[in-house]
Amino acid sequence: MIRFAQRLLDWFGDVLFLIMRGYWGFVLARTGLGKLNNLERTAGFFESLHIPMPHANAMIAGCTELVGGTLLMVGLGARPASVPVAFTMCIALATAFHDELMKLFQDPDKVIGADPFLFLLVATVVLAHGPGMLSLDALGAWLARRVKGEAADGWLRLWVGRSTAERLR
Repeated sequence: MIRFAQRLLDWFGDVLFLIMRGYWGFVLARTGLGKLNNLERTAGFFESLHIPMPHANAMIAGCTELVGGTLLMVGLGARPASVPVAFTMCIALATAFHDELMKLFQDPDKVIGADPFLFLLVATVVLAHGPGMLSLDALGAWLARRVKGEAADGWLRLWVGRSTAERLR
């Protein structure tokens, strides 16, 4: 009975990670595509925030969001992809949401409700935990485990997270 409950909760967590990664990855990819499709407007907004090289940074932010969001959505290279996504969201919070960020402890709802915060939260959770079993990373890890055996364990833990790698045994 305990083993069944553990497996049920593990799969619930995996479904939750899939929904979280899938939804927020999709929204982030759409946001990045919107930046790239309206590059001049985005660069103008970046310029109003006094971001240096606004056109180049608008392209970088748009590409990071489009590619990173897509990778998070499908769970392919999700942990490595979460690093530039998290960095981009930190920059967004520090620039576009600077006033809200400065009031983090007086009025936390303003920061917590900001889109960059939610993207940052998802990216850091995926970085910390991995993409879960319902991801292309887990499928690749399962295949690597079948081909290379236990020799792949260290890299698998790094790539998909310890709990997912252990469940692939």
